[in-house]
Amino acid sequence: MMGIILRTARKSASLTTLIILITSCSHTIKVRTPSTRFISPEVGGKLFASEVSGYYAGGTEASVNLKNEKTTDPLILDNKTDLFNSIGINANIGLHEKFDFIMTSAGRNTPILYGIKYQLIGKRRVESKKGDQSLAITIMGGNAGQTQESGDDLELTPQDDDTTVELDRDSTDYSIIYGKRIKDTLLAYTGISYTKTKISGVLDSQSVNLDGKSINYTAETLGAHMGLISYVSKVVSLKLEVSGQQINWTHTDPETFGYISGGMAFYWD
Repeated sequence: MMGIILRTARKSASLTTLIILITSCSHTIKVRTPSTRFISPEVGGKLFASEVSGYYAGGTEASVNLKNEKTTDPLILDNKTDLFNSIGINANIGLHEKFDFIMTSAGRNTPILYGIKYQLIGKRRVESKKGDQSLAITIMGGNAGQTQESGDDLELTPQDDDTTVELDRDSTDYSIIYGKRIKDTLLAYTGISYTKTKISGVLDSQSVNLDGKSINYTAETLGAHMGLISYVSKVVSLKLEVSGQQINWTHTDPETFGYISGGMAFYWD
């Protein structure tokens, strides 16, 4: 039985957050890409005006099995999501009348992503009224992190070093979001996003069929999102979002998945 130790090189990554899990008995590398975003087009509008959201973060899991000692097999895609591991948290902090700093973590063991939201048109959140429209763009990035157990090594298998891989992960994400206040206290929004993600590494193995082989997978993900935010008070809102993503991984046929998610946010201005 081969154990696999994943050593992650920390490089820039973005919205398509990755969870890398290793299953020693089947030699499987798994990658999870959350779909839910819960990002509105309205900024806080002033320094330190803040929002913190908690929500269910639906997403798609892709896995490659090394049991056949091949590193170019198609990925197996699955949209089953464990609720306990899919609790997401977003934070928005006002930097300027048009800029918010964004931080998001889309579930347990996902990387924390950081970025900027820039509101192109419309009033800030606390000033927006019925009929007002807003438009914003976002750019986010961060490292795909896991809970580390030994220095820079993540060990999810028994202490068996038959195979190791140093895996680099790079990703970039862009989105545009449009919104309209249906009521003073109800915001409807829709958005699209594009994410490009690359994972690569070289295997160091006692298996002659795996040693020195490269792992290279690239994903282009197109996302779409529609949501409602109900501001039940000045400090609390309820959220509902329908999202979908079309994922096109290397060596794998494109597939499309959809999700319905709910959440709650807290504000202070």
